[in-house]
Amino acid sequence: MFLNLNFLQSQVLTTSPLSYYGMGKMSIETNPIFQALGNTTVAFLDSGVINFNNPASYSDLGSGYTLLSTGIHGNFSRYSENGNSSVTAFSNINHLAIGMRVHPRMGLAFGFKPYSYRGYNFTDKIFTGTDSIRYDYKGIGSTQIAFFGMSFKLIQLKSTQLSVGANAGLLFGNLSNDRLSRLITSNSLQGGVEKTQLNFSSWYYQIGAMFQQKISKNSKVNIGFSIEPNQVFNSKYSNGLYYSSNVFNEKFYDTISYYTANGGVHMPSSMQVGFEYTLNFKNLVKNNRKLNSELKILGNLASVNNSNYSEKFDTLTKISNLATNQRFGFGIQWIPERNYYENNSLTKFYERIYYRSGFFQEKSTYLDSERENNHFGITFGIGLPIFAQQSLSSVNFGVTLGSNKTNVENSLIENYASVNFGVILSPSVFDKWFRKRKLD
Repeated sequence: MFLNLNFLQSQVLTTSPLSYYGMGKMSIETNPIFQALGNTTVAFLDSGVINFNNPASYSDLGSGYTLLSTGIHGNFSRYSENGNSSVTAFSNINHLAIGMRVHPRMGLAFGFKPYSYRGYNFTDKIFTGTDSIRYDYKGIGSTQIAFFGMSFKLIQLKSTQLSVGANAGLLFGNLSNDRLSRLITSNSLQGGVEKTQLNFSSWYYQIGAMFQQKISKNSKVNIGFSIEPNQVFNSKYSNGLYYSSNVFNEKFYDTISYYTANGGVHMPSSMQVGFEYTLNFKNLVKNNRKLNSELKILGNLASVNNSNYSEKFDTLTKISNLATNQRFGFGIQWIPERNYYENNSLTKFYERIYYRSGFFQEKSTYLDSERENNHFGITFGIGLPIFAQQSLSSVNFGVTLGSNKTNVENSLIENYASVNFGVILSPSVFDKWFRKRKLD
């Protein structure tokens, strides 16, 4: 097998060959803040950030503020195998969400977030003599979630807090796999085509919990947990076989057979657990000035058993070749001056920036062999507060430098750079969105 990857069309949202399996590549880089922190999401807590990866966090959003969060994700990958190499790139909007606290113990959020991507294009040649065949495989598509979530504080004491929350919504989108076959010796465009597609329209849900404990006057720890339980996503399956004088042009396709069926995709449960340790340095003296600095240390562990994945449509049943997937992430965030509004005239610009860095390690195994796919990345980024009448608005950047490869010698290797840009907008302290107007 060898690569034949080109710059893909704009609707392709990933270029990973691993997106062939199951529902494609699961989305983890949904926000530049989390990306810069090694994709540590489940225990992250900040009143100015919508953490829709753990719905239990909504009750800690800033009181009196409405947050609007969105972002753009871009990726540049270099694939190499057996001396061949190719470069691909893509970009997409990664999320759009609105969040607010509606009660001292309750918060909510709603919007759109990505769920999975499919995008690959590779070639295989089978040499059988004069009838040697070339197979072109390509996949495309994505699934998204329109969600609504709420969070409630079950315990709200001075030193201890416990929140629970849930997201529910609609999962929609489509994923397709195409296989084109041609004779190599004839150097012709005629051949056969197989097109398979899944169209989704189904309910989705997720639950989470967040425990906060104050350790001392200047430190606290958060423990976060979230789970997406076993779910069956309603979908429509279609499979078509075609003969064509030009396999790259659907206008010339002659249908040999076509089959459709309604059914469901059984998605196994996935779980995340993590921690966040926060340490405040009050009145830290630097250059004869007192700063109120803050350090966050985060860890995240995610796991899913893909061997329980299956697709069932009438008498047709398919399984994924993936077995398990485990991911560990670690991140650090440093803010030289946390109270930058109160000390605005005394702080320099670089002292108000959020500095973030981290790394992650991900391993996927397969059912049919001892083959493993290892994914490693280092991350970094910054957050820039928008100084406009003391709002929670900010601009955030995140970068990942990663490597994706298997434990098989001379197999496919991906080296990539991923960039995330995001904006969080909120009203100032002198204004409020969605407030009731009174007439004199």
